[in-house]
Amino acid sequence: SALAELATRPIPATPEKETPGATASAPADTPGPPALPADLKKQVQRLRSSDPAERWEAVGELGRSANDKVIPYLVPLLKDTDDFVRHHTAEVLGDLDAKQALGALIDALGDEQLFVREMVYVQLRKISRVSTIKFEPGAKKEERAKQQRLWRTWLEENAAKTAEKPAGS
Repeated sequence: SALAELATRPIPATPEKETPGATASAPADTPGPPALPADLKKQVQRLRSSDPAERWEAVGELGRSANDKVIPYLVPLLKDTDDFVRHHTAEVLGDLDAKQALGALIDALGDEQLFVREMVYVQLRKISRVSTIKFEPGAKKEERAKQQRLWRTWLEENAAKTAEKPAGS
């Protein structure tokens, strides 16, 4: 299973200035992170762990909470150093119907890992409810970039329709 494989993988070296925890806070352009119950705050803290298995588990726990206030804490993990954490984050954002994550999911269509791109695309279609814009996760990079631009254009044209109130408001 993916979790078993994750548990046996060596921890990738992380550059000094980029720690996994740096991605666990709410985006700077929000009026402040949404208030969370203590049990969810504990999971958010686990997102900062140097252990990818612990970050993966925390993503799952935050998803199981079904609390949309966790979304701003999850979105940055679409850029996590670990492939499985990125994959699981995309899956959880889809489960949470995280419309405010559409832009980040479109960005994540550019992920270097095929299995991550596949999950991102599935969740992007699920959240956006758009089936007319295609994305071929296994296509050549140039073709994927064209398809990604179509998604960005769609989002720009539909921003008002897809926008939800920011998490926590």
